[in-house]
Amino acid sequence: MKCLWVYLTFLVLWGLNYYRYGISYQLHLAPAEYNADDLKRLTSALVVKLNDSRKELDSLHYSYPENKTIFRNAIAAYDSARSVYPFLHYNHAAVKRMLWGTVGNYGGFLGYYNPFTGEAQVDTKVPPFIIPFITCHEMAHQVGYASESEASFVGYLVVKAGNSPVFNYSTYFDLFGYANSELFDRDSIAARNNVRSLDTLVKQDILAYRKFLRDNENPIEPLLTKIYGNYLKAHNQPQGIESYNEVVGWIVAYYKKYGVL
Repeated sequence: MKCLWVYLTFLVLWGLNYYRYGISYQLHLAPAEYNADDLKRLTSALVVKLNDSRKELDSLHYSYPENKTIFRNAIAAYDSARSVYPFLHYNHAAVKRMLWGTVGNYGGFLGYYNPFTGEAQVDTKVPPFIIPFITCHEMAHQVGYASESEASFVGYLVVKAGNSPVFNYSTYFDLFGYANSELFDRDSIAARNNVRSLDTLVKQDILAYRKFLRDNENPIEPLLTKIYGNYLKAHNQPQGIESYNEVVGWIVAYYKKYGVL
């Protein structure tokens, strides 16, 4: 009975967002079906964005600020995005370092939204260039976007409106990873060529991120991933854990409609 009341409370506080009209309705944009050619065009554009944003950081001799500063900058990015997308009302400024970050790493979680406290929790033990986009993703859940792919797409829109070099790089790094992985399944040669085209500094960051993932591999993570995947399937995301990859469809649709990233 207690579990039932907890679940009902979850639904009332936030869970019904899984079934509301989302960003597709608000932007009159739906995720696009895509083929290898679409992915080649998208990843080529992402390679340019990724390289340029990384070089910009290097030219600025940029050092990553404290996490609280990143969180404040993410809130400012949402404020900027609201002038472009009035429906992005970020009114509950509660972004925190994820408690039990090491446990989260071993569980494969880079962040999460706590529906009972309304807080966006961000894993700050990851490589620093990952943190800005994770923050914007989790904040999108706060705004009411329950779908993982929509939260990532909203994060992208927010970062684009804010136009901060560190947030740009973090976002393009994440999106390129998803898109090039999808391309690899269809044309591995093209995907490998994309990686070869990356700036040396980007390649170094990819290696650092892969090392982080390897260092946190453990026998518990696959089980937790399966449990979370089943949770997503039960809440209107039939692809389960693969729902994160569906952000590619959003970015393809956006790129086709507007011709820019």
